[in-house]
Amino acid sequence: MPALPAARTHINARNAPHPCAHTSEAEDGSITSCFRIEEAPAYYNTVKMQTADGYAYSTAYLPFAVDVPQGVEAFTGSLSEGEGGTTLRLTGIEDGVIPARTAVVLRSATDGSTALVPSTATGTAVEANALQGTLDATATTPQNTYALSGAFDEGIGFYPYSAAYLPAGKAYLTLTAAQAVQKLSFSFGGETTGIGAVEADGAGKTATWYDLSGRRVTNPTKGVYIVGGKKVIVK
Repeated sequence: MPALPAARTHINARNAPHPCAHTSEAEDGSITSCFRIEEAPAYYNTVKMQTADGYAYSTAYLPFAVDVPQGVEAFTGSLSEGEGGTTLRLTGIEDGVIPARTAVVLRSATDGSTALVPSTATGTAVEANALQGTLDATATTPQNTYALSGAFDEGIGFYPYSAAYLPAGKAYLTLTAAQAVQKLSFSFGGETTGIGAVEADGAGKTATWYDLSGRRVTNPTKGVYIVGGKKVIVK
C-alpha cells in the first residue's frame, strides 16, 4: 500500500476576504478540510473592580463561559419585594464557572483590573436571573434601566442609568414603572450592601432618610432605613 501524504497546514488567500487554513490536501490538489479564519471581536473580558463599602465590585456579561478568578466571587440576582420595597438578592455561583451569556455581579477584597479567562467547562445554567447583559455597544437604553455604581453617598448599588446606549459587556437590569426607585440595593443572604447596622437616635433623625429601595422618607416609623450611607433600625 502506498504511503499516505503527510498532512499539511497552510493559508490559502484565494478565499479572501475569508482566508482558509487547510489542514490537508489530496494528491489532486483538492481540499480535504478547511477552517475559515475570522477576526474575533472584543469581548470585554477584562473588568475593573471599583471599591465601595469595604469591597471591590464590578459586573460582567460574556458570550462564553469563564472561570471565576481566584479571590473573586460571582453572583446572579433575583428581585425581592419586602417592607422596604424592591431589593436585588444576590446568589453566589458555587461551581466556579460563569456560564456563557450570564450577567453577574463580581465582588473582591481588592480593587484593580481582573481578567476573566474562558473556561473549558460550561457551568450550571441559571434560571430567572434578574440581571441582564448585551454585547451590542449600540443597543439603546430602555426606560427604568439600572447599572452598578458606587460613586454615591448612599453606597454601592444599582442606580438609574441615563446614557443613550447600554453598557456592553456589563450587567444591568430594568424595573417596571411601579418598581422604579432612586437606588436599588442588593443583598447577600439578607444583609443589604452599602450600609452598617446601627440603632436610630434623636440626632440621626435630622438627616435625610431613605428606605431600602432608595425612596426618601420624611416620617420614618418602625423598620429599616438608610441614613448617611448606614443602616438604621427603628424599633
